Amino acid sequence: MKSNEDTFKPNTVFERFHHQTRISISDRALLAGFLMLWLKHYVVPTPRHEVIVANVVYPAVLLAHEKSISLLKAMVADIQSGLRALAKSLCQVEAIVDS
Repeated sequence: MKSNEDTFKPNTVFERFHHQTRISISDRALLAGFLMLWLKHYVVPTPRHEVIVANVVYPAVLLAHEKSISLLKAMVADIQSGLRALAKSLCQVEAIVDS
């Protein structure tokens, strides 16, 4: 069975995507992207290895369009989650076995 990979000649220009490379991304879209990363990293409790979750996209777009939203609930939830994990780790009892 023959693969169709590497069938394009070098320097092939794909007209469909060529036009998109000439248009620069808007400042508002760049701001929304930055806010998504910021919300994921600092506000919404998600593991570092996880991709951008859906619950940060809408707030980031609202903030980029200068709409005010409250982030207090998300920040308090993150603090509570961290305190819960800290309390759990401090209260763990390890069994000591005499040999």
